[in-house]
Amino acid sequence: QSLCEDERMVTMTVTVEMPEVVKCGATDCAYNTNDKCHAYGITVGGMNDHHCDTMFNCKPMMLREAPAGVGACKVLDCCNNAGCECQAESVSLRLSEGQADCSEYRPS
Repeated sequence: QSLCEDERMVTMTVTVEMPEVVKCGATDCAYNTNDKCHAYGITVGGMNDHHCDTMFNCKPMMLREAPAGVGACKVLDCCNNAGCECQAESVSLRLSEGQADCSEYRPS
């Protein structure tokens, strides 16, 4: 029996402290509404960049109103990164050459 069919299914909310994405310039992203990101959490970075890996173009899509947080950061040379988690108070994403870049990236 699937969880959806189980009458005893319990909905849980997980609260995790993470930096809020306070602004996003990637207006074509599926998670962007009025310059705000509404993904549950974003992942920043690859091996050689500080792009938002969660960004993708698909409009319209997102219906959530809650703000996004930075769930993971793979930018190992950023001074805000500790254990692959962002330690900045908040982040903004700015569009640069078709990618949403983290404004809080600072080389360590």
